[in-house]
Formats: sequence, structure tokens, C-alpha cells
Amino acid sequence: MHCCLQRTHAPHVRSKSHDRDKPYYCDIDSGPDSTKDSIRELKEKCTCRGRGFNAELSLIELENRELRMKIRRLEKELADKEAELSVARSRFFSELSSDGPSRRDDVEHYRQAAMQAERLLEAREASHRQQIVRLENQAAQLRAQLAAELRRRQAYVARSGRAARDVQRLRTALGDSLRAVAQDPALDSYTLEHEARKLDNTLTHSLPPLNDSYDSSK
Repeated sequence: MHCCLQRTHAPHVRSKSHDRDKPYYCDIDSGPDSTKDSIRELKEKCTCRGRGFNAELSLIELENRELRMKIRRLEKELADKEAELSVARSRFFSELSSDGPSRRDDVEHYRQAAMQAERLLEAREASHRQQIVRLENQAAQLRAQLAAELRRRQAYVARSGRAARDVQRLRTALGDSLRAVAQDPALDSYTLEHEARKLDNTLTHSLPPLNDSYDSSK
């Protein structure tokens, strides 16, 4: 209560000074009464501030004790876990030493099986690759044969068309010669020889060479 009265009294004292916004040492110069009041107010403020510091210090000490207790608990848990780990490690090494040969044999068996499976897989992959290469070569050969057969057929069709045209030309020439001979009332040897020579020339130009056949292009 006294602290509150002092706080309410302090602004009243500062209002008697010339400037209310100046620090408290301006109030000290305003007179003896104001100096005593300012000193008393400063003591009260220091006391209140000291109480606040004490409360804060007590809170910090409490938190510090709690943290120390937590650290001790964690250290105990760590020691327990290390002990459990040591026991588990000892048990593991003891089991490994007792069952070591059989486990090593199992591991070696599994390793050999894995290596054999890997070799088998590699052999299958190599066989498949060889089969793919063989099939690709066969496909290339078939494509080449098909292209050659297509060229032969095209050549045969061209020769067949040319032969048909030649036959038609021979037929026309023969018809013309027969009409010329039949329509000539004064048929003589010269006219017959002329028509025979013309038919021979037409036949010579129409017949293909002796080595020109369908099989010659193979």
C-alpha cells in the first residue's frame, strides 16, 4: 500500500517542477521536499525491481533444478540402454561363435546359388541376343530376296509387254503382206521377194536375243 501511495504521490511532486518531461534529477533541484520524495521513490523502485529480480531468479533456479533432474534421468536411461546393448552384443557374439560354421555354410550356399542364378540369367540373355541377331539376319536376307524377286518380276512383265507388242506388229506386217500379195493381179517374183524380205526384217527386230530369258536375270 505504501508503495502505491508513493507512486501516486510522485507524479504530484513532479508536477511542481518547471518541466514534467525531464528526468528525475531535475526534481531533485526543485527543492528539499521534492528531493526527499524523489529519493524515497527511487528506493521504492529499486525495492520493487529487486523483488522482480528475486522472483525471476527463483524461477530460473527452479527451471535449472528441473533440467538437472531431467539430465540425471536421461543419463540413467542412457546407462540402461548401454547395458542392454552390451548384453545383446555379448549374446550375439556367443550365438555366432556357437553356430558360426552352420551360418557360414548357409551364407556360402546362398551366395553360390545367387551366383549360379546370375550366370544362368546372363547365359539366357546371351542366347536371346544371339537369337535376335539371327532373326534380324534372316529378315535382312528375306528382304533382299524379295527385292530381287520383285525386280525379276518387273523385268518379266516388261519383256512380256514388249513381246506382246512385237507379236502384234508381226501380225500386222503379215496381214499387210498377205493383202498386198492377194490384191496384186500381176504377181511376180520381185513382189514376193520384197514382201518376204520385209517380213524377215520385222521378225528380226521383234524377236529377243537368244540369251534374253526370264532365268537370265536371276
